[in-house]
Amino acid sequence: MTKLEHAEILELFNEDWKADEANRDASYDDLRFLAGDQWDAQARAEREAARRPMVTINRVGQFVRQ
Repeated sequence: MTKLEHAEILELFNEDWKADEANRDASYDDLRFLAGDQWDAQARAEREAARRPMVTINRVGQFVRQ
């Protein structure tokens, strides 16, 4: 087995980190959605400007618990 230099290990870690970045970003979006932040920024701004309610019926929790 070859010994990896510290710089090589950091490079491999960074490559792996970048390769998985899209999955992490998607998981953060999913967690925000689960927490009730289910309106995108544009729709939220339009509804707030028009003083319209932003009703959120969170039906995701039942599937998470399942």
